[in-house]
Amino acid sequence: MTSPTAKEGPVDVISMTMSGIWLVFLVYPVSGLLTRPAADRAVGFALMGLFVIGYLAMLRRLGLHVPENRHWLQVVIFAGLVAVAVASVPVLGAAAMGYVPFLTAAAVWGLWTPVNRWVGVTTLAVALLVALAYGVTSDSISVLLAGVLILVVGWLVTWMIDKGMADEARERRLLVVEERNRIASDVHDLLGHSLTVVNLKLQLIDRLLEADPGRAHTELTETRAIVAEALGNVRRTVSMERSSSLADELAQARSALQDSDVELVVDGNPDAPTGPMALVLGWVLRESVTNVLRHAHASQVRVTISARRLVVEDDGDGLTGTPHDGNGLRGMHERVAAAGGELGVGHGELGGVKVEVAW
Repeated sequence: MTSPTAKEGPVDVISMTMSGIWLVFLVYPVSGLLTRPAADRAVGFALMGLFVIGYLAMLRRLGLHVPENRHWLQVVIFAGLVAVAVASVPVLGAAAMGYVPFLTAAAVWGLWTPVNRWVGVTTLAVALLVALAYGVTSDSISVLLAGVLILVVGWLVTWMIDKGMADEARERRLLVVEERNRIASDVHDLLGHSLTVVNLKLQLIDRLLEADPGRAHTELTETRAIVAEALGNVRRTVSMERSSSLADELAQARSALQDSDVELVVDGNPDAPTGPMALVLGWVLRESVTNVLRHAHASQVRVTISARRLVVEDDGDGLTGTPHDGNGLRGMHERVAAAGGELGVGHGELGGVKVEVAW
């Protein structure tokens, strides 16, 4: 919400300009004062001056933009306007009805929803009683109709503003949720794969420490590089800068699978897929290989690539039921769908799991 002390913007300038233009309709009470004795004119114009000051002060900021802790100020100003209008009745008589459109506008625009609607209706109801008390004339009818028009238009406009603000708030919440899900999915894919590879390499290093210290040192160096790369990828993911081609992911997959004694067979050109799907396929391959290393107990992984299709399958344990829709699988579905493709997970020809992307 806009703070009452904030710098005036275009909306505030327009509000003040329109409020000032409306003051021309004070001609009705002014014409009534000109027919009164000098003492009544002095009192009447003094009250009118107070009314104009309060009216402009109230509409200086639209009531919709007043924080809840400042609502009391709007109520005080509006109560002052009502008091001035009532005090003018003994001086002006029926001509005091000229304040009705301004009170209605002040209620609709100066107060907050839904209080402004009920106060506007109450203002018109009281004005009608005053008109009946002093005798209904064409002028009083015109003033009441102007008040009704202001009230109806104000209702419609404030409803549109409220709806727009609610839609904007809902859109912001959806964007926050989408961003949270994106980061959760990306971090799962990145860290899940990297930590799985690091865990396997640490197991290998443990076995090699005594048997082959040289290779153990080499594996340790590679493990450090994987950790450093994972940290960099997480940073780039948060800033939405990360991308990984299918060829890059194939190279990493080959290294990770080789450390676990799993053969990787590739059929096709990793550079064949183009467009947005080319980057998405790298994520799909990464998640698929991570799942193989974690759950499949496979000895072979086969990757088939064409211009419109990617298939990753293994000869491991296979599916024991419906695939679990965790962050990894859900993330793959979302990315593939966003790029215009379809993802399928099922039983493969090698006896294990088959992940297929078509677009």
